[in-house]
Amino acid sequence: GLQYAQSYLTALSGEEQQVLVKQLENRFNTVLTSSCGRLFDAVSALLGICTRVQYEGQAAIELETQADIDDAVPYSFDLNTGSRPYTLGVCSTFQEILGDLRHNIPVSIIAGRFHSTIAEMIIKVLERMREDTGLSVVALSGGVFQNRLLYLLLNRRLEEQGFEVLSHRKVPTNDGGLSLGQVYIASEVIRKDVSCHSIKDIEN
Repeated sequence: GLQYAQSYLTALSGEEQQVLVKQLENRFNTVLTSSCGRLFDAVSALLGICTRVQYEGQAAIELETQADIDDAVPYSFDLNTGSRPYTLGVCSTFQEILGDLRHNIPVSIIAGRFHSTIAEMIIKVLERMREDTGLSVVALSGGVFQNRLLYLLLNRRLEEQGFEVLSHRKVPTNDGGLSLGQVYIASEVIRKDVSCHSIKDIEN
């Protein structure tokens, strides 16, 4: 639970730990997010690799540099495909990470297993989607794929499973690519002389 996980945040003072626990218990200033990057931030902090960031993506970058991916066995996780969108549960993932910490498993091994877990999560979702749709072409896009270790690991595993993998070459995979898409949408709005409130009409 929270009190157990709290003991691993050694970089925080006792007072800071108590504040964090209260925030989580009361859901105060703890915005829910589905961003994969927040998982990397959490694991990086939990392992004591990076608890305070000075620039965007620092915690994930430092976690990547510590990871030993050789023979890294994924942690367990939950995949709910009963409704759309599919959802992933990571409670068991963090329980096993805490267990490894308790047994003094090297941080590099835990970091590697975490990377392997993220790759396995994506693969399992895509395998289920392929069953549902018959599609086997996958585009790897988003800031998380700036993580070279994750990208190479996932790309290899997907190809082994018969997927065709598309990845960025000229357009950034992170917010730069998102910004380019926003500019394109804006240009279409202007070109078609429609209001922003009618943006869905562009597709028609």
